[in-house]
Amino acid sequence: QARTTQGSALEARTALQDSPIPEAIRAAVERACIAIYSKAQEDPRLAGMGTTVISLLLKEDQAFFAHVGDSRAYLVRGDLIQQISEDHSLVNEQIKAGMITPEEAKHSRYKNIITRSVGFEEEVQVDVMGLLSEPGDVFILCSDGMANMVEDPEILQVVRHFTLAEVPQKLIDLANERG
Repeated sequence: QARTTQGSALEARTALQDSPIPEAIRAAVERACIAIYSKAQEDPRLAGMGTTVISLLLKEDQAFFAHVGDSRAYLVRGDLIQQISEDHSLVNEQIKAGMITPEEAKHSRYKNIITRSVGFEEEVQVDVMGLLSEPGDVFILCSDGMANMVEDPEILQVVRHFTLAEVPQKLIDLANERG
């Protein structure tokens, strides 16, 4: 029995790695980047525009994310919450370099400076990740507008105490109440 379970997990992991989906969602974000950049080149009023992106594609038990900027993906599994994406921001770079603490980052005047965006330049490096989802997993995708206003444990509490249909509005309301 243990061998069968282990074999199934290995097969699932291999299928995740061999999937064409990561390349497809990376290409979609890259095409969006070119389209936004081209539009900005055509209209001087749009010069320098860009945006962040967080996307999720689910196929059976596989979850794939494409990400640029400081919009976030979270996984809520049971009583745990984990940020899946990594912010492409100046303060995150400072945290990784040991220059500031995560607590200091929350109040940094540089917290809205992103280091990657879609459309600011013609090409962008897209982070793509995949994971095996489990029954009951909840994925939260949000902009920095929510992530900067609502702490991870609070997101978890909202997911745990409201129906899935209510969660988006409850998180939006909480973020709006705080600015």
